[in-house]
Parts: sequence; structure tokens; C-alpha cells
Amino acid sequence: MARKTPSEAIEQLQRIAEREVERGDLISAAGRFVDIAKLQRKAGRYGAEALAYDHAASLEAQRAENELRAGQRDSAATAYAGAAIARTRQAKAHNRAGDKLAAAEAHSLAAEANTRGAELHKRIKDAGLAANAYAYAAKSAKKSASKFKQVGAKGLAADKQRQAAKSHLRASEEYTEKLVKPPLRFRFLGLTHRVRAKRALKKAAKLGERRPRRK
Repeated sequence: MARKTPSEAIEQLQRIAEREVERGDLISAAGRFVDIAKLQRKAGRYGAEALAYDHAASLEAQRAENELRAGQRDSAATAYAGAAIARTRQAKAHNRAGDKLAAAEAHSLAAEANTRGAELHKRIKDAGLAANAYAYAAKSAKKSASKFKQVGAKGLAADKQRQAAKSHLRASEEYTEKLVKPPLRFRFLGLTHRVRAKRALKKAAKLGERRPRRK
């Protein structure tokens, strides 16, 4: 039996994913698109890799909304985490393709997905997971800021640094105030996120500054 070419394997995976979406099996379909993305990367098609991760992230976000409608907040938070991971991988693929603006936007979407997941963990009183998700949201927002800065979009970069600061503060709050008698490690993490929030705000302010004109 002849071995499938990468293009044939991708086509087969796409057909399987379409059938899974029709059946409502969004988690499996998202997994197929991750497999497609990996094949596209091996073939050096980074734009196509990014598109496959975009599909995977969209399916995970859709799954999160479905879980929320069903009242399953925990499952919805997990789905948002999956969407955030796919968006981060999408950003890396865009970066490999040389599209820094698209990478910035994908990192921004990753931050948004992580924030939604964190808010759900907060609502179900899981402070540890909420803090962790807020920390990832801050990380994604800072990566987005860095890419926006590289393409000269300083205003957007400043916005993302402010967003990162907000996420760091929320992570700090969850680590230090919401956990019952938090151990020393969590108190240290809370303090660390407060320091990082201040740094992010300083960077945002610096991006908004205008250089004085030479007389």
C-alpha cells in the first residue's frame, strides 16, 4: 500500500475534522487541526500552519461557549485554556512566516482566552487555577505588546502592557488574598506579580511618551 503524501494526509484529516464538527465532537476536531498544523510546519508552510491553529482555537472557544450554556464552568475553563494554547502556537507560526502583526494579534487572543478561563475559575472558587490562568494571560499580553512594538504600533503595545499589568494584579490577588492561609510560596508569587504589574505599567507609560524636540 502506497504511503500517503503530506498533502493527502492533510486532506484526510480535514475530512475527518469536518465529520467530527458535524457530530458535535469539537474537542476531537480541534485535535485534528493541531495534527494538520504540525504537518504544515514540517512542510515549511507556516502560514497554513497558523491557519490550522486558528481553526483549532476557534473550535475550542466554541466548545467553551457550549459548556457554559450547559452550566459546566470547569469544562468551559479547560476549553478556554485549550484555545489559548492554540492561539499561542498560531502566533509562533505567524512569527515563523514573518508576519509580526498577525503574531501580535494571535498573542492578544491568547491573553483574552486565558482571562476568560481565569474568570471562570474565579467564579467556581478555584483560586489556584485562576491565579495561574491570569499569569498566562499577562504573559500573552506582554508578548503581544512586544510584537506590536516591533511593527511600530506603540499605542497598541502600551494597551497590551496595561492589560498585562491588570492580569498580574489579579494573579497576585488570587495568590495572596483568595487562598485560605496561602503557603509562603504563594505569598512570594503574589508579590512577584505585583512587581511585574508595576514594570508593565512603566513600560506602557514609556511607550506613550513623546521624545522632546531638540532646540
